[in-house]
Amino acid sequence: MKGSVQYLKIFYFIEIIFGLLITIYVTMFTAAMATDSPDSTITHMIAGGFFGFLLVFLPSVLLPILAIKELGKFEIQRKLLFNILNTIIIFFTILMPLAFLNFFILYKIKRHNKF
Repeated sequence: MKGSVQYLKIFYFIEIIFGLLITIYVTMFTAAMATDSPDSTITHMIAGGFFGFLLVFLPSVLLPILAIKELGKFEIQRKLLFNILNTIIIFFTILMPLAFLNFFILYKIKRHNKF
């Protein structure tokens, strides 16, 4: 089981790296698109970039970080809520191949730890 947890942590670190790259791109894109109007100001650019940042950062970077912390406490708490939620969210993004591997590893972990 220790190997499965290590593989899952590696997949989460890969997801965090891809999530950061996507977050940077979406933040710059929404900030630039917010300035298309002739009446737009720097405030519109900052607000657009901030909302784009939050829209992508929370599910693609913060959720894997919470899932890694939850994996560290799995032996005590026996729950995988953030891990399952993260896997469901990445299943509907471009990181879908990672989601299949995550589902498989989470299944192995849960099957190994049945009482």
